[in-house]
Amino acid sequence: MSDTSSSMRQPAESRDYGKLVNKVAQKWNHRFSKSINPLADADAFQDTASLQPLEDGQYMTATPNTPSSVYFPESCPTPTASPSAGAQERTPKTSLSGQSDSTAVAMPEVSPGKTEVKDIERSGGQRRAQCEAHVPLPVQKRAQWAYIGLMVTLAILLEVLRWYSNKHDGLTYIVWFHPTGFKSPWLTVLLTIISTLLATPAIMMDTEVRKLQPLINLLGRDPAHADRTLLLNCGQQNVFLTFARSLFWENLYVMATTACVIVTFAFQPLAGTLISVQDIWWIGSHVSVNSLAKIGLARVEDFLDMTEFQAASSFASADVMYNVSSPPFISNGYTVAEFELPDSGVNDTVYANRSAVLSQASCAVPDSLAMVRVESSPTLWHNTVLFGQCSYTWTVDSNATYLYGVAPAAFTDCRQDFASVPLQYRPVFFWFFTYKPDPIAALVLCTPHASGQPVSVALDLATGATAVTPLQNSPSDADTANVGAFAYNGVFFDETILDQTALARLQAIQQQLPGAVFEAARTRNPTLLREFSARGFRDLAQDVYSTYLSLVAKIVYFVEDDETIAVRVGSECKRFFVVGTVAHLLAAAFTVIAACTFGLAYGLRRTLPVLPIPPRLGTLGAAIWLTAQTDIALSLGDDAVDARHFAERLSGHRYFLDRESGRIMSVPSVEKGKERRVSLPARVREELGMVWQKATAIVSGREGAASMAKTLP
Repeated sequence: MSDTSSSMRQPAESRDYGKLVNKVAQKWNHRFSKSINPLADADAFQDTASLQPLEDGQYMTATPNTPSSVYFPESCPTPTASPSAGAQERTPKTSLSGQSDSTAVAMPEVSPGKTEVKDIERSGGQRRAQCEAHVPLPVQKRAQWAYIGLMVTLAILLEVLRWYSNKHDGLTYIVWFHPTGFKSPWLTVLLTIISTLLATPAIMMDTEVRKLQPLINLLGRDPAHADRTLLLNCGQQNVFLTFARSLFWENLYVMATTACVIVTFAFQPLAGTLISVQDIWWIGSHVSVNSLAKIGLARVEDFLDMTEFQAASSFASADVMYNVSSPPFISNGYTVAEFELPDSGVNDTVYANRSAVLSQASCAVPDSLAMVRVESSPTLWHNTVLFGQCSYTWTVDSNATYLYGVAPAAFTDCRQDFASVPLQYRPVFFWFFTYKPDPIAALVLCTPHASGQPVSVALDLATGATAVTPLQNSPSDADTANVGAFAYNGVFFDETILDQTALARLQAIQQQLPGAVFEAARTRNPTLLREFSARGFRDLAQDVYSTYLSLVAKIVYFVEDDETIAVRVGSECKRFFVVGTVAHLLAAAFTVIAACTFGLAYGLRRTLPVLPIPPRLGTLGAAIWLTAQTDIALSLGDDAVDARHFAERLSGHRYFLDRESGRIMSVPSVEKGKERRVSLPARVREELGMVWQKATAIVSGREGAASMAKTLP
């Protein structure tokens, strides 16, 4: 009881004594503050500072260089150490400043597991709010989650954009991003600027985390060496070197942010090659135009003047002789129903589904040919051909070297009777004869055919060339079956209904067509021996006659039309394409950054609320604030500390961040000569150990099997 009562009387006596010497202490403090630096020579007023009463002064213990000796009203308060940790008595020992004191130092609670953070019940929420007030914006929760969402969204959008570009033949071209001329760098510059803006948050986050990493190390479970705390310099090193050092020092936060920065280095080159401009053939939307013709039998009176027939014969002859391309709406025997051409570029192509007439000539050579010369006339020859049991005979008698002509089919001695068939629907004979070097004759039988078919047509506006593709379904613009039961041969008509001019034109056609066939054969082989002997006239006659029939079909198988049809115009245009490989790489980069940022946010979720971050971290003022009125400041303030002894003075101690005052404190290091610990992360070491054990087991198993194999007989 005596001890208890004496201990209760001591605070009252100390308080009375403090009141008596209060004025003396204030006077001496005022004098010393003007004449000396209290941090440089703390012994000058050590005794007087101990006389400061507890209620009126800021110094609460004997000396101002211990964690419990000062009270900082403007600091960021944090939860105190657990009472179970207690206080370690530093008596007698020497502090960093070389002074001997017997002040109790609040030590952080060390537990084998996770550190328990206990807020002060009275003002825990207020202290947490004060700590979070100084958290830099790039490492705040809302900024990090916003950046994660941005990266994930961009990765998804890139993949969707790549898919859309491939499916729809690129993206709409913008003329301001023309790949040539002064506009050529605009697209690349724009993408580079966007990539730089996307990399800026990662760089800012890395800068702030480099500043926070020493404080985070100070807030660890155990006090850390100066190499990991006070001497740790993450801000002035190359990003690759910082990443390597953070990997070996296990500074996971800096490693995550530097990994993000390294990944952002690929943004600019990838963004510059993300979009390519390609010239493609683009088919636009439907355009309405007027139809000019549809399939239907024309009136005979409309073409009895034979003008169109003669023009068709001339074109067919020129095509064989000079390889002239087909006119518009005609291609490979197809004659397409005409329509108006839309107003478009010269090099465009018009696409439409139309009805067409397919005109073909089926030609055959006789089974045998017999030539009989009349003795009385050396130029008179009777030539007879057989097609099965049907025969046909024609006679030539002329002084000319080469003879050719056409005749309507008229067989005798067989069941095929063409006498009842009008001349304009009969098959046609193309016959040829030459007197030199030896008299020889040839004949080809050609039968015309015409049928209506639905087709897809592509017409080049520059050249008029027409490409035709047959369709399975008939378009709705015309009836493809209305072509008649018989096909016009285009060579013979009822001459009684023709006037003299039309008859002359018809006779010209009858000479022009076989003449074109004969001239084409002689151009191929001047001697004509192969054509006469190998039946070469059949192919030539079929080509010429089919071309002629397709031209004639435009006259006899189509009638006028005034309906509206839909066509599409194709043109060569520029389109933006998303490069697939670059899009995948950029999406992967965005995903990596999002993953690293998520790991950083997850790791900092419990650290930042209890981390006393000084205002304006990274400045000299913040550094002074962290060590103000501590033994660290006194130690480094010694005149004997120069650049060579700077790190030496900080060695031999471990450092921690006092959560009560927000200042950096030190304790003696129990491990001497082991200040640097450079090693791989624990997980990496465990993985390597497991791999080594598996490899050793495999090798041991192989050696055992080999030894057993040797022992076997």
